[in-house]
Order: sequence, then structure tokens, then C-alpha cells
Amino acid sequence: MAATIRVQLGKLPPVEDPQYEFKVTDLVELHHDRAKFHELSEDSDERIAFNALFAELSLLWRDRDFAQYRARVAESRGRYRDQARFLGCEAQACGSRTDVSSLRSGRLFAQRALADLPDRPGILHTLAQIIASLAEQGHADELMLDEAEDAVRQAISLEPKYAKYQATLARILLHEDRYKEAMEAVTEAIELESSAGPHYALRVGDYQDVRMAITFGEASDKLNKQHEAAAKELQEARADLEEQRTLVFQLLGLLAAVIAFIVTGVQVARDQKLSDAAGLMILIASSTVTVFAGFRLLFPGREGQGDVRAYVLLVGGLVIAAGVWGGAQWG
Repeated sequence: MAATIRVQLGKLPPVEDPQYEFKVTDLVELHHDRAKFHELSEDSDERIAFNALFAELSLLWRDRDFAQYRARVAESRGRYRDQARFLGCEAQACGSRTDVSSLRSGRLFAQRALADLPDRPGILHTLAQIIASLAEQGHADELMLDEAEDAVRQAISLEPKYAKYQATLARILLHEDRYKEAMEAVTEAIELESSAGPHYALRVGDYQDVRMAITFGEASDKLNKQHEAAAKELQEARADLEEQRTLVFQLLGLLAAVIAFIVTGVQVARDQKLSDAAGLMILIASSTVTVFAGFRLLFPGREGQGDVRAYVLLVGGLVIAAGVWGGAQWG
């Protein structure tokens, strides 16, 4: 068995080939044997050794044995640290963690790998996955999400039938609040996933988690918008109530001024000559108008409505009062 696997490892395309990782995937689907790949990763032929390591890492990732994946990457770092394809493995190792520092390091590893190996769908997808994880923790801005979307869409264009790429696209679109597109992408992922593989249940379970996150995100967004609308309506209602309260104060002030004017007018007309009484009545009226205008300024309406009229009344009342007083002085 080991000899057969060794021969097949030797037939894999160069690591620079965009189809390299998919050929490795086909091989590990055929030979799901970590121990044999681990053994061959110590082969004297450098190319076969790296291919065996990459196949072993692929199996560890598919089996969700992330701790062992990271351990194998750490063990191989001294031997392959300068190889661009291994940088992609470093990125995945960081991406398997949840802390922000590791995820940011993973993003840098993926960017370095893509600088040497552009247009490699697996590395592009790893970059998008890491940014999606950062977004889920609130540490990805709009530019990073654009970077992730560009990366995963490029990966899809290179390998349109790979289901997981669609699921990662859905995660990115979810954090851009594009719920309909996100749901379409994750549905596409579920439809594309082959039921023949040993990891079918695990992968479809992941896709269903993404679908639930989209549904929850959309519902939460709708509730937030409804809350904002309700808060705005409440604020407007409070403003209307304040306006009505101010209007009541103004009317009460006007009523008090009118009553005072009537009472004072009756008393003045009774004890004074007609000409004197008329002058005093004018003075009292202007004083009443002045007081009411001042009251209006003390309790303005919404956004200062009516302030100009109040100023006109105030000035007019003062002018009339001054005129009557001046006439009395000259008379």
C-alpha cells in the first residue's frame, strides 16, 4: 500500500500548478490513511515528502483534527518555511484558531503565499475564510470584507464546482448584510456537495450552520430597523407633546392677559375721563401684548416657530407704550 501511495504522490503535478491541491484531494479521498502519509512525509525524495505532508494535512483538516494539524505544521516549519505552498498551510493553521491575533497572522501568511503563488484557489479561499472569521468577531472592516469577497470569487471562478467556496462566499455576504445573495450562495454549496465523500455530513452540517446564521442575521437586522423606527416615532411624539404643552402655556398666558385687560379697563373707564381712559387703555393693551410676546419667547414652539411674530408683537407693544407715555408727557 505504501509503495502504491508513493507512486501516486510522485505523479502529482508541481506545487505551483493551480490544480495541485485538487489532485491531492482526489488522492486522500482514495487513500484515507494518515499513518501512511505521515510515514512518507519522511521520504528521502523531497518532492514526495512534501506531497505526503500536504496530503496528511489535508486529511487532518477534513477530519477536524486541528490541534494535530497545527502540530504537524510546527514540526515541518524548519524544513519548508520558505515554500509558498507551505505558507498556505501556515495560514490554515492560524485560521483554525479563534483568537484575533492568530487570525491576523493567518491573513498575513495567506497574503505572502499569494504574492508568490497568485491565482491558487485554495490559498485564496483560506484568505477569505480567515477574514470571515475575523468579521464574525467584529474585527473586519469594509476593505477587508471586499478583499475576502474578491478572493473567494476568484477561487470560485477557478474552481466553480467546489462547494465550500460557495459557503465561504455566503459567510462574507452575510457580514455585508446581503442576505438574499448569501442564502443563494449557501444553497448552492449544499447542492454542489457530493454525498459520496466521507466528510459529507460534516460539511453539510457546516453549511446548515451558515444558513441559520443568515436567517438569524436577517431577522436581527429587521428587528433593529423596527426598533429604530419606533424610537424615531417616540421622539416625534415627545416633540409633539412638548409643542402641545407650550401651546397650552401660551393660551393660558393670553387668557390671563385678556382677563387682566378687561378688569383693568373697567376700573380705568369708571374713574377717568374718556380721553385719559382711552390713553390708559391703549397703554394697558400694549403692555398686555408685550407681556404675551415675552411669554411666547420664554416658551418657544418646536424649532423656534413663531419667534419672529413674537418679536414683532414685543416691539410693537413697546412702541405703542412709548408713544402713549410720550403723548402724556407732552400733553
